[in-house]
Amino acid sequence: MPAPSSSSPGTKNRRMTQCEFQSAFLRNSKRQTAIFDEAFTSLSSQLEEVKDAFICSVECQYIHAVSFWEARRLDRASRNNNTREDILARKQISRDDLLSRDIIAREEREAKGKFADKITQYLSASSTSHNNASD
Repeated sequence: MPAPSSSSPGTKNRRMTQCEFQSAFLRNSKRQTAIFDEAFTSLSSQLEEVKDAFICSVECQYIHAVSFWEARRLDRASRNNNTREDILARKQISRDDLLSRDIIAREEREAKGKFADKITQYLSASSTSHNNASD
C-alpha cells in the first residue's frame, strides 16, 4: 500500500516512504496520547474535587438534619418540661390556695369562737351586774 502524499507548505508534492509515515504516525500518536493523558489527569483531578465537594455537601446535610431533629427533640422535651412545671406550679397554687382557705376558715372559726366567748362573758357580766343591782 503506498504511503499518503505530503502536502505541507515548502515541500514538494511527493509520496512519503513507509518509514516516514510510520514515524509521523508514531509522533502524532505520542502527542495525542500526551494530550489524552493530560486531559485524563485533569478530569481525574476535577472528579476528585467533585467527589470531595459532594461528600462535604452530604456531611453538611447530615449534620443539618441531625441538628434539626435534635433541636425539635429538645424543643419538645422543653415544652414537656414546661408543661410539667406548669402542672406542678398549678398544683402548688391549688395546695397553697386550699391551705390558705383552711387557715382562713380556721381563723374565722377561732375568731367566731372568741367573739362568742366574749359575748357570753359580756352577757354573763351584764346579767351578774343586773342581778347585783337588783338585789
